[in-house]
Amino acid sequence: MSNLNWNQEKISALGRVFLRKVLANMKQPDNSTVTFGTTGKKAAKPNYEVVLSNGVRYAIFGGNHKAFPGNLAMEGRFDESNLSKYFSLNEIESALERASNV
Repeated sequence: MSNLNWNQEKISALGRVFLRKVLANMKQPDNSTVTFGTTGKKAAKPNYEVVLSNGVRYAIFGGNHKAFPGNLAMEGRFDESNLSKYFSLNEIESALERASNV
């Protein structure tokens, strides 16, 4: 299985509905970032991890945008080798502006 290489174009392709939910999980009173899973059968609804500026991480199911049970992020986050680069709130907002109405 090849790893997905996330960039602005591929993030925009996730569509507005998906990206709005990602942004809702990122909107904190600080400067959060997000990283997307690079494994999986297709890139339609990737799992992702929101990272707050204080280092707290939330592992999120891409299918329903809810935290993993027991908050995997607090106990042993996703494997770093299976995550994309980190994207800022501004980068995700820009991707949303370019996204199709999906």
